[in-house]
Amino acid sequence: MSYADLLQAVQTVAAQLQQQGATPGSLIACMLPRSPEAVISMLAILWTGAAFLPLDPAGPMRRSDTVLAQAQPLLGIATQQDAERFAPHCRVLCLQRRDHGIWQLVAAVAPGHGITMPAADTAPADAATFAAPVMPADDTPAYVIYTSGSTGHPNGVMIGRAALAHFVAAIGSQYGLTPKAHILQFAPLHFDACIEEIFGALCHGATLILRHDAMLDSLPLFLQACDAMAISVLDLPTAFWHELAYCISEGQARLPASVRLVIIGGEAALPERLARWRTSVPGHVVLQNTYGPTETTVICSSAALAGPDCILPAASIGNGEAGPLPIGRPLPGVLLAVVDDNGQPCATGTAGQLQIAGPTLALGYLAQPALSARRFRALPALPQAPRWYQSGDRVVLGQDGQLRDLGRLDDE
Repeated sequence: MSYADLLQAVQTVAAQLQQQGATPGSLIACMLPRSPEAVISMLAILWTGAAFLPLDPAGPMRRSDTVLAQAQPLLGIATQQDAERFAPHCRVLCLQRRDHGIWQLVAAVAPGHGITMPAADTAPADAATFAAPVMPADDTPAYVIYTSGSTGHPNGVMIGRAALAHFVAAIGSQYGLTPKAHILQFAPLHFDACIEEIFGALCHGATLILRHDAMLDSLPLFLQACDAMAISVLDLPTAFWHELAYCISEGQARLPASVRLVIIGGEAALPERLARWRTSVPGHVVLQNTYGPTETTVICSSAALAGPDCILPAASIGNGEAGPLPIGRPLPGVLLAVVDDNGQPCATGTAGQLQIAGPTLALGYLAQPALSARRFRALPALPQAPRWYQSGDRVVLGQDGQLRDLGRLDDE
C-alpha cells in the first residue's frame, strides 16, 4: 500500500468507527493477526481520538476475558473466527477489503455472515499530514497494553498521545529513521515492541514490512527472506538475536547487506553472543541494546554495542568478566536516576533502583488508581520531575556513564 492508499483506508475506517460511537477517550479492542487490517485498525482508532487495546488472538480465552472485563471497551475489532470471544463484553466488528480496494467494517453476527455498514464519505488527503492527526500531543490515551508483571496479574498500562508522539520523535533521531528505511514488523501486536516498529516506520515515511510466520521456520530462511525484502532495520527480541548471532558466527547464514541497524531488547544481552556478532558482522552495522518498561512507552534508554558509534572496546567483551552489558543512556527528554532504599540518589558505581521520568511516562494503570499512585509518584530528592516511575529494576551507573541492569527488585 502507498501512503496515500493507507491514509484513505484509515480515514474511511475512522469515519465508520465514529458512526459506531467512537470518540476521544473511548477504548477499542483489537484482536487481529499481523495484517494490513491490524495496522489500519490501530491507526483508524487513533484518528477518531480513541485509544486501541491490542489483544492476542492466540492467547488463552481466560486472559482475554479478564482483560475485556476490566477494560470494558466500547467496541472490538476481530476476525470472524475470533468474534465470539467478545460476545459477553462488547459489540465486535470485522474489517474487510471490498471491491475497488474499499475497506469496510461489518458487524459480526454469525460465522460467514455480516451486516455491511454504510460507508462514510472521505475526501482524499495529503500523505504528509499522516502523523499529526493520529498522534496529537495531548494527554488522552493512545493505547492500552496489558502486561502480566512478575505476579501474572494483568495490568493495563495507559500510554498517552503526547508520550507516544515524543517517543516516536526520539527514536527517529536516535535511530536515524528516514523514508529510505525498510523496517520489519516482527513483534506480536499485543507487545509494545510493535509500537516502535509500526509508528517508527509510518511516522517517518519509511516502508513497513509485515513478517509472515513461515519466516521463523529456520534462521537461514529468516535471513534469506529479509534479504529478499531488502530489510534495513531489524527490531528483535534479545533471545532471538542470541540465536541469530550464533547462526551467523557459525557460518550457517549471513546478515543481508541491506541491514544497517539491529535493535534488541527484552532481556540481558550475553557478552559471548556480542563477541560472536562483532567478529562476524560488518562493522558498519549498528547494534542498539535497548531497555524500557511498558510504563515508559516501549524503551527509555539505549546503548550502541556494535557499529561506528560503539561504546565498548573489543577487549571489554567476550568473557563476561566486566559484568552485564550496558543498557546505555536515556532517550532524548527522558530522565533516569538511581536511588537507594530511602529514595536518595546513589553514587556512581553503587547499585540502586532505577527511577524514570519525562514526557514518555504512562498516564497510569487502567482502573487501578492505587497501583498507579504507588508506581508513579514524586520523589523529594529528585525535584527535576513531578512524577517518577518506580521501575523495580536494580541498576548501576558506571564510571563510563552507562547504566547496567542487575535484575529485578520487586514482584509486581
